[in-house]
Amino acid sequence: MASGFITLQNGQDWSSRWSGYDYVLETIMNRLSSEGDEGHLKQWLHYILPTENDAESGYCFLDE
Repeated sequence: MASGFITLQNGQDWSSRWSGYDYVLETIMNRLSSEGDEGHLKQWLHYILPTENDAESGYCFLDE
């Protein structure tokens, strides 16, 4: 099941199952600066992405 949608520059929508969506967000996060607005976005992405300590429940991750 698709867990999110990203609109590309050409107007097309892209979606993936959660693992692909998380990978894209993690890649973006890793390319952001830790300073200023990029730093705030980077911190937020880090907060919302699952970690190895989270348990998958089928539609979200739970902090164990």
